[in-house]
Amino acid sequence: MGRVFAYLRVSRDSQDEENQKLEIIRYCKGRDIDVDCVVTDHAVSRTVKAANKKLGETVDNMIEGDTLIVTEISRLGGDWFDVINTVNNCFVKGIILIAIKQGYELKNNAMGKMFVSIMSLFAEEERRMISERTKMALARKKSEGMILGRPVGYGKLDGSDEYLKVMISHKIKRQTIANFVGVSRMRLNSYMRERRIS
Repeated sequence: MGRVFAYLRVSRDSQDEENQKLEIIRYCKGRDIDVDCVVTDHAVSRTVKAANKKLGETVDNMIEGDTLIVTEISRLGGDWFDVINTVNNCFVKGIILIAIKQGYELKNNAMGKMFVSIMSLFAEEERRMISERTKMALARKKSEGMILGRPVGYGKLDGSDEYLKVMISHKIKRQTIANFVGVSRMRLNSYMRERRIS
């Protein structure tokens, strides 16, 4: 057996971290497994992909024959697509993946590939349901009279006419103004042309 890595993805609640550690310790002790490295991602947004977390770095540094242990498969990503991507990355590298609560020991074999196929179906269904719920919610909002889409205007530039006139009168370059306001120079020029600010 290669090296053993334990991965914890925890919320802001320290109790969650302790529970995951305890579960992994119990599992490893019962199987006489020594953990070489514990990697923890704290309060990571669900929208951040696993590849951009410590988990991604860890999998990148693992080699064939290494083992990655998690308390549950969902800890590998913010959504099913992220989980599938992480599992596939492990398979490609020859990493054994253990999810304690589900009792999975996944490898790049027929059983592992079948598992990923089934997960892919669930992920696709999840995506379809989210899309359907979003469309229904938007239709309801529209029927209630809400105007959908981006509001007409220039966002950050709206109401800044006097400010822009002062900046221009002080001979400040338009690129500097655009950077300060947080818009592109092209957007600034368009706004100033429309408002006849020079």
